[in-house]
Amino acid sequence: MDLTSGPGPSPESGNLSLKARLQALIDQQVRSRQRGSAEVVERPAYFELDSADPGIRPPVARAVDVYALEGPPEDLAKLIGGEIVSSTHGEFLMRDAAYRLDARVGRTSLEKLVNALPDAARILTASVDLDDFDPRKAAFIDTETTGLSGGAGTAAFLVAVGFIEGESFIVRQYFMRDFHEERALIRAVERDLERFDTIVSFNGKQFDVPLLESRFRLQRRVFRQTSRHLDMLHPGRRLWKARLESCSLQSLERGVMGFHREDDIPGAFIPERYFEYLRRKDGRLMVQVLEHNLQDIVSLAALTGEALAMVAEPGALPEDAFDVLSLGRVLERAELDERSEEVYRAIAESGSGRARVDATVRLAYRAKARKHHDEAERLWRIAVSLASAVAHRELAMLLEHTRKDKVEALRIVDDGLDLVAGRSDFASLEDDLLKRRTRLAKSRKQRQRE
Repeated sequence: MDLTSGPGPSPESGNLSLKARLQALIDQQVRSRQRGSAEVVERPAYFELDSADPGIRPPVARAVDVYALEGPPEDLAKLIGGEIVSSTHGEFLMRDAAYRLDARVGRTSLEKLVNALPDAARILTASVDLDDFDPRKAAFIDTETTGLSGGAGTAAFLVAVGFIEGESFIVRQYFMRDFHEERALIRAVERDLERFDTIVSFNGKQFDVPLLESRFRLQRRVFRQTSRHLDMLHPGRRLWKARLESCSLQSLERGVMGFHREDDIPGAFIPERYFEYLRRKDGRLMVQVLEHNLQDIVSLAALTGEALAMVAEPGALPEDAFDVLSLGRVLERAELDERSEEVYRAIAESGSGRARVDATVRLAYRAKARKHHDEAERLWRIAVSLASAVAHRELAMLLEHTRKDKVEALRIVDDGLDLVAGRSDFASLEDDLLKRRTRLAKSRKQRQRE
């Protein structure tokens, strides 16, 4: 349907098929945005790293209005340096992009990935399923889809698989130019994944893998790479959430690796962009989408290397105190008690602010669990001096039950109540301190009567 034509059929029309109703909805969105500000970037989607500047930095682009593209439609394969792959199952478009392993992604590089120790993934996730992780046997996956909510009606029109080959990191993108190419695309992805024993993704456990499983099933195939899956969303949150407000992939790019994308298309606009491409068959509409997908894979690989290096290097600590504290928690979760305590002590002794408080509290809980009462009391008192509300409760408990000093315990409780008064985030702790104070005050009155 031409963009300048009439309103077209209504999505609510009862005589339309499901696919037709979906297309009618897209038509409505397109017409409403006809004079909007949506943009597409015209630039080469495939670029190899210059030997003198091994940094992954897409060139500055010239943005144009999507709905004002001039001239005849351009072929996507030519624009991105891809090729049409033909098989007995049909055709699809494929493009490989290669990067040297010393390529810089912001402040980090892909070399950290290949230098990862075999037990790093297990430490990072506390999962024995990822023991002996070998990045050379891992496939880094990401998909771009016709919808963001998943479901049987959502198709993956673009699948990217990143992998190490020799001294290069390859990103292979499989793109279906129309829905009838899905069968050939799925078969190619299936074949290429056979040589890998681990999947690495970002939120792939919730989105990409279930979607691929569904699309494979519709093509009477089985997506088999599910037993070993490193989903970097969860380790990313554990390592950097204390410092960063958001732990989306692009937030981690900026906050952890210092990498900033230019003229990137927001993920929410990608399904609409694909449907517009199906309508007009103009490859210029999809260049930006493929670059977005390409950068997702490169960033995923670099971020994975950064995280693996962070947990696998004893004695090497991040610069930010909150990152150090988060590292201690990851090590503790992996039951590496000695290393985690070393990390906590580093912050408790030389850190400041909230990070120092949290590290001191962690160490105090460790001493309490081991019944090292003198050490626990020392640490609780330090945490109390740093205005830790929970430390007031814990110190009061130790004084009451272990030291049998109820007078001092009551004083600590009163100080704690002054600290949390009127704070909704400490409501349950305040209730606990109030009950403890009532009991201690009652006990003191009884002793005074005696």
